[in-house]
Amino acid sequence: GAPGAELFDRLWPEVSPLTLLDRFRARTIARSLEGALALPGDIVECGAFQGGMSLLMALVARERGARKVVWICDSFEGLPEPDRTVDRRYAKGEFRGDLERLERRIAELGLRDFCRVKKGWFRDTLGTFDPAQQFCFAHFDVDLCAPILECFEAIHPLLSDGAPIVCDDYADGSRGVMTAIDRWVERTGEVIFPGPA
Repeated sequence: GAPGAELFDRLWPEVSPLTLLDRFRARTIARSLEGALALPGDIVECGAFQGGMSLLMALVARERGARKVVWICDSFEGLPEPDRTVDRRYAKGEFRGDLERLERRIAELGLRDFCRVKKGWFRDTLGTFDPAQQFCFAHFDVDLCAPILECFEAIHPLLSDGAPIVCDDYADGSRGVMTAIDRWVERTGEVIFPGPA
């Protein structure tokens, strides 16, 4: 609705320099998040790059009066080594985020109570969530097959009933994310809703 659009238009300039997502995709994610804020649990982003989308989600939660933490999960070393049997594109170290810059922006936006960073490779960090942790929304933007499967394995059991997972790069031509999601869906029976490009 209009209030959501007005909120997005106000918040987008605060975070747009820190994301590679275009305005249209970012707004789609923000809208999906708004629909999930009534569910129990926090918010998690796996693959944060410079943190723009994590910051946007934290701002939306704060503006909507939702006392939720955005867990920002990233190596801050860029991508791991791609598996060329499934990942046609991307390179080791690509999309390296700047943790100090992100932490400065968290402070500048007054979001310290809304953001927690888990730095490291997913295989080392995602399993350290408390088993009682719940998430109302997850955003996976990890580009490669093996890491996105690590995200599904670790985060899916912590989702509240009805909580969405939004994944980027399904149709990016690299095929790693597509392969991972197709394998996950075949195993679990989850339903994919192809979103806007």
